[in-house]
Amino acid sequence: MEKMKKALIVVAKWPKAGMVKTRLCPPLSHEQAARLYRCFLLDSFDMYKQLEDVDVIVSYFPPETRDIFKSSTPKNFILLEQSGADLGEKFIHAFEYSLNHGYDLVSIIGSDHPSLPVAFVRESYNLLEKPETDMVIGPTVDGGYYMLGLKALHRRVFQDISWSTNTVFTETLERAGEAKLNVASLPVWYDVDDGDGLRLLYNDLKELRNRKSGHPERTVRFLTEHDIKALLSS
Repeated sequence: MEKMKKALIVVAKWPKAGMVKTRLCPPLSHEQAARLYRCFLLDSFDMYKQLEDVDVIVSYFPPETRDIFKSSTPKNFILLEQSGADLGEKFIHAFEYSLNHGYDLVSIIGSDHPSLPVAFVRESYNLLEKPETDMVIGPTVDGGYYMLGLKALHRRVFQDISWSTNTVFTETLERAGEAKLNVASLPVWYDVDDGDGLRLLYNDLKELRNRKSGHPERTVRFLTEHDIKALLSS
C-alpha cells in the first residue's frame, strides 16, 4: 500500500509589537507580547520539524515578511502567503494548495499553544488515516479549536463561522454535520491569547521544563526570566 503524504499547515504572523497578541496587554506590554509570541513561533518550528514523514507549510502574514520567515524556518519548510478576506478563506486557500500539491492528509494548526504535546499532532494523522474519518478537530477550552485535519477539501466547515468567538468549535461541528462528515476529536487544549491562557501556560511551566519531547525552550526561558506571576497578580 502506498504511503500517504502528510502536510502540516502552520498559521503564522510575524511578531510585530502592537500587531500580535494584543489581548495579552495587559498584563504584558505590547513589546513583551510580541517577544513571547516570537518564542511561540520559533518553538513551534523546532517541534514540528521533528515530525516524521510530515511536510510543514508555513502560512504566513503579512506578505512582506516572506524573507524574514525564510531565514527563520528550517530549510525544508514550505512558505505559503496567506490569501483570503477572513480566516475561513485563508484556511480554504491553504488546504486547497496542499491537496492540489499531492498531500493526502492535511492538518492546519495555529502557533499560539507552545505547551501542546506533539503527540496530539501525530494522533491527528493516525485518526485521519482511518477510512471512516473525514475530519479531525482539536477543541480549545475557550470554544475554538487548535487544529483541524482533512483529507479532502470541505469548504463548508470554514464558512459562516463567527471567528475569534467562543462558538467557533460548535459552529464548525454544525458545518461538518451539514456536510455529513464523520468527525474524530483530539484532546482539549488551550491557546495563549489572553490572561487566562497565560496563567494556564505559567502553571504548566514546571512540566514544560521537564518535558523531554517538544520542549519549548524559548517560551520556558521567557517565562522564567520575566516575573509572570507578579504580572498576572497585578
